[in-house]
Amino acid sequence: MHHSNRNEFKELSGRLSRSIREDGLLCFLQRLRSYASRKANGLLFGDELGRVDQTVKAAQAAVAELLGPEHYYHTYRKHELSYWGPAIPWLKELKDVKNVLDVGAAYGTLSVVASQLYPGTKLHIIDPVEYLNPLLRERYGIKTFRGDIERDAFPEIPKCDLLIFTEVLEHLNFHPVPTLRKLHSMMTSTAHLLLSTPAAESAWGRVEDSYASVDEIPEYQGQDVAWIDQHIYQYSLDELNAVFPKPGLLLPCMQEQQN
Repeated sequence: MHHSNRNEFKELSGRLSRSIREDGLLCFLQRLRSYASRKANGLLFGDELGRVDQTVKAAQAAVAELLGPEHYYHTYRKHELSYWGPAIPWLKELKDVKNVLDVGAAYGTLSVVASQLYPGTKLHIIDPVEYLNPLLRERYGIKTFRGDIERDAFPEIPKCDLLIFTEVLEHLNFHPVPTLRKLHSMMTSTAHLLLSTPAAESAWGRVEDSYASVDEIPEYQGQDVAWIDQHIYQYSLDELNAVFPKPGLLLPCMQEQQN
């Protein structure tokens, strides 16, 4: 990566990262789809940090070996690190993680990472589309629930110590606050939330033909409308700072993520 692009990458990834604490609840927000990472044209974020973390490598290999050589995951795995890669050292520091809930897990890489970092933890996944390979589910004892986190209730899932919510916020079809309240209710009082979402300030920008502001997004009130599987709204940092306190979930404070 060119020196100027490297500096830009560090500046953007630092500015677009946030840690949020309240009453023992830590939300580590990585907003990592920056201009420089896209310009790198597929370069692994982890490689820029000096090689991909071995735990992540092992998890990706476990997912890939159960899929055919032409499966899309072999392309996707090159990009997913740029979404949540810098959070891995933070995940390694967590203690007493006995229940993990991965909402919108896709191919399950982070669930497998969690199984490696927290031996014996119980893994649960909620996803409206079942991307997870059944063999992977059996191998790691993952309980999957096919459903919509915005519209459905999941009373059978125990409260979690770690909730993974990566690359999902931008897909929500309705206003995020009710869903954030639901997520809060599914977490223990000392739980941790890992959330990532593309930055409106980055080259991703806003979603074309989307809402003009977050205030225009309707709340879910039982509407019988088809679920739209695409990016609905991409948030600015100011919007996230305004949205997150509303559920009573988090009190935001800024913390720079150097890499």
